[in-house]
Amino acid sequence: MSMPPVLFIIFNRPEPTRVVFEAIRKARPERLFIAGDGPRPGRAGDAELCQATRDVALQVDWECEVQVLFQEKNLGCKLGVSTAIDWYFSQVEEGIILEDDCLPEPSFFGYCAELLEFYRNDPQVMMISGDNFQYGRVRGEGSYYFSRFTHIWGWASWRRAWRHYDVAMSRFPAFVQQNRIEALFDQQEARDYWLYSFVRCYQGEIDTWDYQWTFALWERDGVAILPNVNLVTNIGFGPGAVHCQNSDSVLANLPTFPIGPLKHPRRVEADREADRFTFEYTFLGRTDANGALIVPEQLPPQPENQRGTQTMSEASPVSYQATPAGWHPAAPVPASPEELKASATQHLAAGRVREAFDELVRAKQLKKPLEGIDLLRAHCFLRLEQPLGAVEALREELRFFPGNREAAELLRELERQMPAGAYGSCGTDDPEFRELLAAIRPYTMLSEQRLYSLYTLARTVCENDLPGNFVECGVAAGGSSALLAYVIKKYSRQPRRLFSFDSFSGMPRPGALDAHQGIDAEATGWGTGTCSAPEASVRQICERLGVADLVTTVKGYFQDTLPQMRNWVGMLAFLHLDGDWYQSTRDILDNLYDRLMPGALLQVDDYGYWDGCRKAIHEFEGERGVSFAINGIDGTGVWFAKPDGFPVNPAIPQALIDEFFLDDPALKGVVSQMSVNERFQLYYLMRTLEERGTLTRFVEIGSYSGASLLLSHQALVRRGSTFQGICVEPGGTGQFHQIIKLLERDVIHLPLFSHDAARKLEVMCQADRLPDIIFVDGDHTYPGVRQDILDYYGLLAPGGIMVFHDYLPHLDDENRAYILNHHGNAEPGIRQAVQELMEETYRCERIELPLLYPTDPTQTQAQLPIIPGVFSTVRAYRKPLN
Repeated sequence: MSMPPVLFIIFNRPEPTRVVFEAIRKARPERLFIAGDGPRPGRAGDAELCQATRDVALQVDWECEVQVLFQEKNLGCKLGVSTAIDWYFSQVEEGIILEDDCLPEPSFFGYCAELLEFYRNDPQVMMISGDNFQYGRVRGEGSYYFSRFTHIWGWASWRRAWRHYDVAMSRFPAFVQQNRIEALFDQQEARDYWLYSFVRCYQGEIDTWDYQWTFALWERDGVAILPNVNLVTNIGFGPGAVHCQNSDSVLANLPTFPIGPLKHPRRVEADREADRFTFEYTFLGRTDANGALIVPEQLPPQPENQRGTQTMSEASPVSYQATPAGWHPAAPVPASPEELKASATQHLAAGRVREAFDELVRAKQLKKPLEGIDLLRAHCFLRLEQPLGAVEALREELRFFPGNREAAELLRELERQMPAGAYGSCGTDDPEFRELLAAIRPYTMLSEQRLYSLYTLARTVCENDLPGNFVECGVAAGGSSALLAYVIKKYSRQPRRLFSFDSFSGMPRPGALDAHQGIDAEATGWGTGTCSAPEASVRQICERLGVADLVTTVKGYFQDTLPQMRNWVGMLAFLHLDGDWYQSTRDILDNLYDRLMPGALLQVDDYGYWDGCRKAIHEFEGERGVSFAINGIDGTGVWFAKPDGFPVNPAIPQALIDEFFLDDPALKGVVSQMSVNERFQLYYLMRTLEERGTLTRFVEIGSYSGASLLLSHQALVRRGSTFQGICVEPGGTGQFHQIIKLLERDVIHLPLFSHDAARKLEVMCQADRLPDIIFVDGDHTYPGVRQDILDYYGLLAPGGIMVFHDYLPHLDDENRAYILNHHGNAEPGIRQAVQELMEETYRCERIELPLLYPTDPTQTQAQLPIIPGVFSTVRAYRKPLN
C-alpha cells in the first residue's frame, strides 16, 4: 500500500510546525504539498514568522516531489485554507491533510492510506479523521465508526468528496427550507446550535472554512470516519493560535494511541449515540453548578486534575447563542406548505412546470399533508407526460382528502383513459388473482407482475408449509399487505401473521447513493415525503378482504422500529422489501435477515430502479459471504431464496441427522408446536434410549396436534425395537385424530385429563412394564405441571427419562413480554415446578441434549416472538436408579 500525498497547511508558527513536520518526515510521503497563507497586514513580525515557518516546512531530505502554494497576501482563515485544499485536490484524487498544529501518531498515515483505498468508490463516505473525542468509549464493533462530525485536526479525503465543498454555502437556504437538520439530530438543542452556526457562516459574519465542509457533508447525507482511538493531538493551543487560545482547554494535547490492523464495521451509518456524546461534551460542553466542565470519567487524568473548561464550541470562531432567536434577520427560514403551494400554483399558471414541480417536491419534504398539493403534483406529471405518476399522486391526495372533488373527477377521467396493461401485465388469467388485483389496485403502486410474484411466492411458502411469519417493509396504502394476508388466510396450514412496517408519513430522505440513471431521487418527484398514506388505509383494504385480524401495522422509520421489533416478529418465511433507498434496504437486511428461515423467500421491489437499493443488496451479499440467486420479475423487482441455512452441530453423527430428516413429520407438512431443534432433541432421546428389556414403553401427556407423538413413533420404529405408546389427550385437533388412527396398532389413546389418566395408567403399569420415557406437555401452569410430576414420577421406571416442553427462563425486563406472548399473557409455571420437584426434591440428573442448529433462535413455533438467548425449551431429566 503506497503512502498517499500529504497537504501540509502552515502559517506563522515555526515551533509547532517543526514538530508536525518531523512526523511527516518519518512517514516519508512521495508527494508533499505545502500551503501557507500570507502575513497579516499591520502585524509586526508576521512576515518574518511566516517565512521562518515556510523554511521549516521545506526541509525535505527524503525522495519526495514537493509543490508549494505560498500566498503573498493574507487571505484569512476562510479563503486561506479552502483555497489551499482546492489547489491540492485539483492535482490529486485523494490524500491526507495536516495543519501546522495537528501532530499525528505514526499509525495515522497507514490508517488513512488503507481507508482511502477501501472507501474510494463509496460516495457516502466523505472524509477520514484521526480525531477521537469519546474519552475511552469504543463505538461499534470495528476499529473505527461513522459520524456526522467533520473533525479536521488531521484528516484525509477524496477529490470526489471535496468537489461538493462550497465556501459560500449557496445551497444552505434550500437545506433550511427542506428542514434537513431534523433528520440529522434527535436533540433540538443540537439542531439550534448548528443552524445558528451555519446561519452566521452563510451570512459572512465569521471568517472560517470548516463549517462549510461540515455543511457539504450533511447536505450530501455523507459521513466521516472516526477512529476508536485518538490518532492526532492538537499541540497549538495557546496565545499564538487564531481560535484555540486557551492552553488549558480540555481538548489540548490529548494523548494519542496506535491503531492496530483495521477491522471494518459491517455497515456505513452514523453512530447517533457517539454523535450525541460528542455534541454534549466536545461542542457544547456540559458544566456543573460551579460552571466547571463535566468531563466523562474515562478522560485521562491530568496534573492535579486541573483542566480548563474550553470546549470545541469555545475554540471556534462562533459564539453560540442558546436559541435560534439570535439569528440575523436575513437568515433563511423554511417555507410553509401553504407558501410552497401558492408558489407552485403561480409557476404552473405561467407554464413553468419544472419550477412548480420543484416547489411541490419541497412541500412533500415537509411531510405535512395539505389539500391540493398532490393534485398540483398530478397536473405537473401530466404536463411532463407521466400519466401513471399523475394517477398515483391523485390517489395519494384522496387518501388524505377524500372530499377533494376535483382530484376525484380527474382520477376517474385518467383511469378511463388508461390503456390495458398500463401497470404491466403478468399474463395470467387466474380468476382469484384477478379479483384480488381489482380490489387492491387503488391501494398500491406495484406493477401487475410484481403483485403476481408476491401472490405466487406467498402461496409457495404456504403450500410448502415453510414455518414463520411474513413481513412487509414499505406498505404505503396497504394493497400488497392485503394481498399477502389474503394468501395466508386461504392457503396457510401453519399459524402465521403479517407485520407491515411503514412510516405512514412518506418516504424518508434519500441518501447520496439513491439515484435512478444518474438522476438524484429527489429530482424524480418520488423522494422525501412521497408514497404516503394514513395507517387507516391499510386497515380499510384489509377489512374489505376480511384479513385485518392477520395484520399488525408498525408505524415509524425502519431504523427505529426494526431493532425494537426484530424479536417480536418471530422467525420469517417471507420478506417483502419495498424501502427504495440504500439505507432503508440495509436497515431491513441488517435487522431481519437472521430471522429468515432457511429457504425463506424475499422479494425486492426496487432492485432494478434505484441504484442505492441494488448496492445495498450486493454489499450485504459480500459482507455475509452469500450469493443470492436473483430472479427478475419485471425489470425492476426481483426475488430470491435465502441460500444459507443455520450451521449444523458438527458433534452429531451425520447418519442420525439424515434419519431425522427422513422421519420428521413436520418436514412433510404435519403441523407441529415444536421448533426443529426441539423436535430433534425429542428424536435424539428416543433414538438413544437405553434398552431395558423386550418392550419399550413411552407416555406423552398433551399431544394436541399429534406431531410429537408421530415423531416419537417414527424414532422408535427406526430403532427396530418393540414398543408401546400411551397418549394422554382429552381433546386434540383434527390432525391429532388422524394421526391416532394411523398409529392405533402401536399407541393407546387415553382421552382423559392427565390426573384421571394417571390412575388408569397405574393399573396398566402394575400388570406390565413401567414407562421408560414420559413426555410432559399438557397444562403449563405451575399447579398443573406440579400435579403431572407428582402423578407420573412414581410410574416412571428407575433410570427412566421425564421430558418437559416449554421450559422457559425467569422473567426479566428483556424477556418478559416475549415469554408472556408465548403463553397468552400468563406466566408459565413449568420451570418453577420442574426445579422444585425434579431437581430439589427428587435429585434427578439433568440430561444435556444437543442442538441440531446451535444458532437457530426459534423456540416452539416459528411465528412466536424470539426469546433472547433461548434456543430450545425442551428439558430432560433421568430418574435415579434407586
